[in-house]
Amino acid sequence: MTQEDLAIKVEKTRSLISYIERTGNINKQTLKEIILILESNPEEFELKSVDFFSSNKELKKEITDTPTNAYEILIRELKDEITYLKKIIDDQLLLLKEKK
Repeated sequence: MTQEDLAIKVEKTRSLISYIERTGNINKQTLKEIILILESNPEEFELKSVDFFSSNKELKKEITDTPTNAYEILIRELKDEITYLKKIIDDQLLLLKEKK
């Protein structure tokens, strides 16, 4: 599967998938989506922890207790992803201006 194929299936950009491959930085929701699409399991991704919430037991409790909190967390993670994508766009625009 190409980066473009995966990006389409998880409704992300190819540049984000490339960034994830290069750096290993990924938010929990995106990782979960990729694992589902690839019909895989977390162990195959060389994660330090199989439990996505093991580093924050309080967060796990919040998500379990109220679905609203899960949406708030997802929104926060998506905002972080948007910020990152804006930075990529800005960097690409700078590179284009330098080439002119």
